[in-house]
Amino acid sequence: MKRIYGVCVAILTAVISSCSNMGSGDNKLVFENNMEASYAWSDIPQRNLIYSPVAHSGKYVCIIDSANVFSITYNMKMRDVDPEPLKRVKVGAWFNAQQDGSDPNLAIDVRDSLGNTIDWISQNSKELSKRTGNWEWMEMSIDLTVKKRNASGNSLRIYAFNKMPAGCLVDDFQVAYEK
Repeated sequence: MKRIYGVCVAILTAVISSCSNMGSGDNKLVFENNMEASYAWSDIPQRNLIYSPVAHSGKYVCIIDSANVFSITYNMKMRDVDPEPLKRVKVGAWFNAQQDGSDPNLAIDVRDSLGNTIDWISQNSKELSKRTGNWEWMEMSIDLTVKKRNASGNSLRIYAFNKMPAGCLVDDFQVAYEK
């Protein structure tokens, strides 16, 4: 029995190690969410995580509109990402406008250890709003130097938002840190 347990632990360790983006000498750490993870790993998924046959990947997307202004939110303290200071973060997500008048945005909210916003960066895509009805996916990204915002108690909150009634789908968030 101990031998079977040992073999299982060894296999599990190998699988986990191979899934990590932090190899020896690699200076990047990547967090991804394709919406299936958020849906499947929650007893009560957010109401704006919906099944969609036109998802960018998988079968679930996050819809943002005036009823669901914000997408799911990535929220990590810098010290929980890596104990070493980080240089930059590149954030990306895929958006698909559903109707005329959608106004999708991608945002990074940098907060101090008390939860106060010390920096807020947003990327808007008016170009995406013009592509309605074509079911085209478009990637938006923000590249941010985090050196000055790198206190270990600081956290990054990353999300998409849309205050307009016209809906927009969001899928495949990626947060990539560079050491």
